[in-house]
This record gives sequence, structure tokens and C-alpha cells, in this order.
Amino acid sequence: MGASSSRARASASSSAGRSKPPPPPCSSSGVAVFTSRGHHLFEIRNHSRIKSMTPNGRCIRSSSFMAGGHRWYLRYFPNGERADATDYASVFLNADIDGYPPKSVKAYFLLRLVDKISNDLMDPPPDDEVRGAAVYEFSSGQNSLGYYGFCKKDELERSGRIVEDVLTIRCDVGVVDMYTTDKTDAAAAVASFVYVPPTDLGHHLGALLSSTVGADVTFQVGTRRFVAHRCVLAARSPVFEAELYGPMEERNTERVIQIYDMEPEVFEALLDFIYTD
Repeated sequence: MGASSSRARASASSSAGRSKPPPPPCSSSGVAVFTSRGHHLFEIRNHSRIKSMTPNGRCIRSSSFMAGGHRWYLRYFPNGERADATDYASVFLNADIDGYPPKSVKAYFLLRLVDKISNDLMDPPPDDEVRGAAVYEFSSGQNSLGYYGFCKKDELERSGRIVEDVLTIRCDVGVVDMYTTDKTDAAAAVASFVYVPPTDLGHHLGALLSSTVGADVTFQVGTRRFVAHRCVLAARSPVFEAELYGPMEERNTERVIQIYDMEPEVFEALLDFIYTD
């Protein structure tokens, strides 16, 4: 029994002295989809006049805007884009792609009619709607995508979305990029990634101007009145700063400031530039 016990102790000692085999080789990688978002409000003023002057197949276009690091513009066909869509208004998003070699960009887009007076649908689309949006590839050969039958013209007239003969289309764009990380930094990249959205301060301030929330100064320009925010005007213009906060400041918030020698449309464009740059 003593010999058997000694052999058992020797065997255990020998096993303890051997190191464990190294783990099998292992690698890892990660894939992440990053989305850079932005939106644009396309205001179509004097909609009834534009509709009567723009035949089927002809369009008006928005100014170019940046979203997701790329330049875009909208095309609106008030009487349809093609002959079989004369009962509809058509809307298309165009990617402003140029240069050589030809480039492409993957993006989703959402088009909605909004009401700037009541602020209806001015907020970003809900997350489930964004997640369900199809992603398309825009390229120099296919730089335009949209809807031939965006909205029936008679339904549009009855919808209440044309307010004071102004139709506003909101376009949300999300540019999608996919990245793959190798084994050395996959975990850190995926775990530490924080999405920083592109700046849209101008859009927020523009919405603030349109909503008139918190407005504390009123201007009379010709036959039209405009309301704005003293702090925004003062921060953006030394002339307004001197008038609103300087020695000759207009302290009475109830008083209407008269603006002479300027057309209302010009003053409106000036305010829009001050708020949205």
C-alpha cells in the first residue's frame, strides 16, 4: 500500500509540473454601420402660381444643401414628372455627384409634407421609421431617386398642408457607411464608438424663427410684421446688438420697431440668413 501511495504522489507531482497547453489561435473582427444624418426644408411659396406655370415634366428645384458630408438638392414636379403621372405631384432627391473617378454614396431618404405654421411633423422622423427606410446607392449614373406619385394633386389641395399658399417639404437624408475593424482593435472600436451627429444648429434656429417660440422683438416692414429673438439678432449682427442692447437700445419689448427703405421679402431673407447662415 505504501508503494502504491508513493506512485500516486509521484504521478500527481509530475502532472502538476507540466504546463497547460496554449489555447488555440483566435482572431476577432467587428462590423459597424455608421449613419450621418441631416435634413432640409424646401419651401415652395406661391404654390398655386408655380403649379399653373409649370407643365407636366417640368420641375422647380431647391437650393443645394449638405447632409452626411454630401451635397444634395430636391426637384418638385407640381404636375407630375411623366405623362402617366399628371394626377400626381412628383418629388425626387438628387445627389450632386461630380469629379473623377465617379463616386457613389449609399443613403436612405424620407420625404414628408410639413406645416411650418403649426409645427406639425417638423420634428425628426421616429426611429422605427428610420430603421425601416430602404438604403439606395446614388452614383453619377443614377443620381436621382424619388416618387412619381408622391401625392395626388387633388388630395394635396384638400390636405391642409398648403398654408397661405406655401407648401413645405421636409427631406431627411442619412448617409450610410460600413466599417470593418481587425482583431487588434475590434472590441475597443465597437465598445467605445460614440456617434456624433453632424451639426444642424442652423436648422434648429430656423425652426425656432418659424415657430416664434420665445420671440421678444417685433419689426414692422411695409405691411408685414416679423417677430424674432433679441439675443440671436445681437449675437449675429453688431447693428442689431447696438440697437437692441446699446445706449439707444429698444428696451420696450411691446414696442414695434419700424424698418424703412426695405422690402418685406428682403427683410425676411435677412432674418433667414441670420438664423440659418
